[in-house]
Amino acid sequence: MSEEFIELVRKHVELTQRTRQRDVVFRNRYQDVSIKMPFQAAQHPDKLQPTYQRLDSGEIDQDDALDEITSVMERYYGMPYPLDD
Repeated sequence: MSEEFIELVRKHVELTQRTRQRDVVFRNRYQDVSIKMPFQAAQHPDKLQPTYQRLDSGEIDQDDALDEITSVMERYYGMPYPLDD
């Protein structure tokens, strides 16, 4: 995991908070939450570093970045967001 990527994640605090909020929703609906670690963007540099780089350069905004992170979260948890009843 590159130090550059970690710094990008740390720089975007509000995005991290919004990601954590979505993670709570996923974890509340995940069948066996005890076997899944909470989602952390920093653990997925191969999938998310381009997103954070584009966000940092102004190419995309926070909402677009959150959509891309949510897509990675959907694959991580194996379910779509928003979660339907």
